[in-house]
This record gives sequence, structure tokens and C-alpha cells, in this order.
Amino acid sequence: MKDLTVFIIGDLEKRSLSHNGSLLHDSYTSVTNQLSSLDCDYEIINTEIKDIPNRVNSNLVLFLRSDHLIPDDYIFNACNINNLFRNFGILFGPVYTRSSSAAFSGAVKDHYHRYDFGIDEVLISNITNEQHNYGDMSAAIVSGSAYNQFNFSPVKTPRGYTINNHYFFNQVAKKHQVLYCSSLYKLKVLTDMDFDPEILSDYYYNKGYECGLHMATESEYEKKEKIWKNFVESPELTDYESPRWLHDTKETVDIEYLQSLLVLKFHYQLGLFEGMLGKKLV
Repeated sequence: MKDLTVFIIGDLEKRSLSHNGSLLHDSYTSVTNQLSSLDCDYEIINTEIKDIPNRVNSNLVLFLRSDHLIPDDYIFNACNINNLFRNFGILFGPVYTRSSSAAFSGAVKDHYHRYDFGIDEVLISNITNEQHNYGDMSAAIVSGSAYNQFNFSPVKTPRGYTINNHYFFNQVAKKHQVLYCSSLYKLKVLTDMDFDPEILSDYYYNKGYECGLHMATESEYEKKEKIWKNFVESPELTDYESPRWLHDTKETVDIEYLQSLLVLKFHYQLGLFEGMLGKKLV
């Protein structure tokens, strides 16, 4: 059995830049550099989400997008945490973003692709019972035993695939710890292409779909209570837990910005209802 399997998702890109005084490299460059200095048996697999296998032959599984930039001690820290917390199943870390694009500024830019608890110091938190705080699998670390025990697989939606399988998350949480570590950070540099309306819409559709899937995995009683309270008794709350940028009033916004928010809000809601009901609506 190998020590480590690394899934790098998407087209490989070779780039690096300085971030807060430290040099970060793209996933492939950084992973190969780091693993060459570590005494471990590993496998690197470049893949698309839909082609990720549901079993691995390794003790530890790393997920990274090809355009994520990571520090040079990322894998070393991940292996150390694995040695300290032998019962962990999934380990999330913050994802920061940087963008010089003015294509779609405002509140969306502040939340798009980001995941962070706002904790500066190195801290490992147990978030097993905080499903609403789970991060994105495309920047997560998973124990091989949890991965194989519950046969991880991406979720096929009416619009494609998403990597965040909340059924898998919930199953892992029943047997293992789900952790968050503030030092295992990634950086995504947003380009103009990331703000293309179709790509933005698909991103927030997936977020809504993932939230709907999470609701679908709850007990019949919990599901009934939530549907009644949020969608029947108070229909004005049909956003449910939609991203808070939809209600951001801190800045003066123009009509074009509001129209763009309307489109993203619709796609989020569509994903939410399709994920919750398990059927294609539109």
C-alpha cells in the first residue's frame, strides 16, 4: 500500500507567485517538489472530477485543483497531522483568493471560491458535528481507510458533476473525525474567465445543489420541519441558507450588478431545489 495518493483536478498549469512573503507554486510543481524530499511511496493522478476512482491503495488522499497554489510545507504538515490524529476522516483547510479582475466586483468577489474560519494562528478544530462548516473536497485531505470504507464518488447533477458529496461527508463523520486546520491553506488566483456569467452560474448552482443534497440526507422529521418552516410557512425565505452576499448592502450597487446577482440567485435556488428533491426541474 502506498503512503499517499494525490488527485490534481483540472488542466495542469505551471506558475508561482509570492503571497504574504512566502513563495507558493501551482499544485503539480509544488507536490512533485515536496514529495521528492519526503521518504514516502506516492502516486500523482491528474484527473477530472467525473473520473475520480472510488477506491485508492494508499493511507492518505490529497485533493487539489490544478490552479490552487500551495506552500512548500503543505504535504509535510498534512502528514504530521495524519500522524497526530489517527482517527481523522476528512481534513479541510482555508482557501484564499486573489484577483485583479474588475469583471464582477463587490460581495461576490469576497466570497467566490473562498473558505476560511478567520483564524490566524495555527489551529486544528474538530468540526465533526458542524456540517454547515464543511469545506470543499477539492482542497481536502482524506484518510485512505475512510475513502475506501464509504467509496467516495463525485455527484452527478443535471448540469454536470460536483465533488462535494455530502452523503459521503455524513457517513465519514459517523466513524471518523472531521477536522479543520488553519495552516493548510491554498490560494486560488481568480482570472477574468472565472467571472464569466456561465461559470459563475454553474458554481452557485453547484453550491445550491450541495446544500439541497445535505437537506436530502437528513431524517424525515428534520426534513419535514425544515421544508415546512422555510418553504411553506414562510415562502419569502425560499433562499434558505443562500450565500450572504445576496443580502450585502454595504456598498452602493448599480442595476447591472443587481441583475447579475438575480441570475446567480436563481441558479443557486434551482440547484437547491433539484438537490433536495432529487429531480431535474428545469
